[in-house]
Amino acid sequence: MVGVIVALALVIAFFPWRILRAPLESHLSSVLDRPVTIGALAVEPGRVTRVQLDDVTIANAPWAKEQPMARADSAVMYFTLGALLRMRPDYVQLVKPDALLERNAQGDANWRFDDGEDRLSIEAVDIDAGKLRYRDPAARADVSVAISTQAIEGQAALLRFSGRGTLRGEALTLDGQGGGVNALRRTGEPYPLKVRARQVGDILGAIGDVKASLNKSTHVAEE
Repeated sequence: MVGVIVALALVIAFFPWRILRAPLESHLSSVLDRPVTIGALAVEPGRVTRVQLDDVTIANAPWAKEQPMARADSAVMYFTLGALLRMRPDYVQLVKPDALLERNAQGDANWRFDDGEDRLSIEAVDIDAGKLRYRDPAARADVSVAISTQAIEGQAALLRFSGRGTLRGEALTLDGQGGGVNALRRTGEPYPLKVRARQVGDILGAIGDVKASLNKSTHVAEE
């Protein structure tokens, strides 16, 4: 019995995990119904298994003019045993992610997939030096934002952002903070949000809750 355990441990320790990169690309592409590419894969088995994907890209919607929709230098995922059985990580850290969220003239959103479902379910996400660009021709909006999460001991993580661009054809700058990224998935539950924006010399502020998910319309209830 001890020999079997030792042999299994050696197999896991020396298994060439990189050969799973292509099958993982295929699986993720199928889940998202978009081509996904992975430059490198590394796995560190343990009580909490660490999986690192480098140079990750997710293709944009077929109607989009720019590719890809998203890329990241690295996506580091942590799995407990239960998470491995569910094939969903407990925690993900995105390093230098760069995403383009946009709508086309018909109002279609590139973050919605063919059946409109949100395919990824992750309990906790941290962002390190992220960038986000949002474009919407109906709102004449083109805004680029720097985003990152900040962990605070004993409290939920904060999402901090700042950026500039145009809204309704006029220059806009904004900064603020909100709840963690995973809080956006809780449809119907208040999402804490503080925003300070300037447009054409005016200062616009909103402090309150957003009740939304990424696939729903949003509204802000000001305090």
